[in-house]
Amino acid sequence: MPIIDIDMESLLPRSVLGILDNLGAIVESVLDDVATSTLMKWRQLASQGLHTSKAEYLDSLQDIEVREGERVISLVGWLAEAVETGLESFDLKPILLERGARKSKAGYRYRPIPFRHATPGASTGQAGPAMGSRYGPVQAVSMATPGALTQGAAAALGKAVHQEAKRLKPGQRLRAGAGGAQKLTPRHSTDLYAGMVKRTNKSPGGKKQTSGYLTFRMVSENPAVHVGGEKWLHPGIEARNFADQAADHARAMVGPAVQLAVQNALGGR
Repeated sequence: MPIIDIDMESLLPRSVLGILDNLGAIVESVLDDVATSTLMKWRQLASQGLHTSKAEYLDSLQDIEVREGERVISLVGWLAEAVETGLESFDLKPILLERGARKSKAGYRYRPIPFRHATPGASTGQAGPAMGSRYGPVQAVSMATPGALTQGAAAALGKAVHQEAKRLKPGQRLRAGAGGAQKLTPRHSTDLYAGMVKRTNKSPGGKKQTSGYLTFRMVSENPAVHVGGEKWLHPGIEARNFADQAADHARAMVGPAVQLAVQNALGGR
C-alpha cells in the first residue's frame, strides 16, 4: 500500500506541542485510528466492487502490523495482486494442466475442468454464475465477453435452463440447447450448460436435496482441438486500485485523528 507520512510537528501549533506530555503516545494513537479506519475502508471497497474474487481478495488483506512509529497493511497472494494492479489476457492451459493432468496416447496432457452454476437469481459467488447470466451484459469493469441478450432475456434463459436441469436424475446430463441456450462465442464447442449434472446430498433427515450444478469441459494441449480459435484464454483482469483509494481515505483521516488524539491528551491533564 502507498506510504502515508504523518508529520505531527507540521500539523500542530508550537503552543500545543509545548504542553503535550507524551507526543510519542499521541502519534501511536493517531496511527492506530488511521490504520483501523483505512483497513475498514479497503475491505468495504473490495466487498462492494468485487464478485467472484471477493472472498479470496478479502482473505488476502492482512491484519494491521504494528511497528513503532508506523502501521502496515499488506495484500498478499497472486489473485489479489492481479485484481489490484491488473493483468493482461493469458493462456490458461499451462496453469490448468500443471497438476492432475493425464496424458493421451499421442503424448498430450489433458484434464476435465469443472464449472459451477448457480440457480437463477443467485448472487455470483462460490456456487458460480447464475444460470443464464453469462448470456447477458457483463459488469463495466469485466473484460469477459458479453452475451448478446439483455439482462431480462438472460434471466429468462436461466430460468428455462433450470427448469430442465432440476429434473435431472443421477447419472443424467443436460441436453445441448436446453432452455434455448446457444454457443456463447464461436470458439465454444457447445452451449455453456450442455452436459450439466445435478449434485445431490442427504439432509440430516435423510432426504435428498440439490447441492449444486456442474458442467465439465476438457482442456488439452493437443493443437488439433483448438482449430477454429483459441479456447482457453483468460480475458485478463482490469486493475481495481483499491489500495490507492484506501490511501486517499487515510490521508483524509489524518487531520481528524490528530485533533481527537490531542483533545483526549489535553482533556486528561
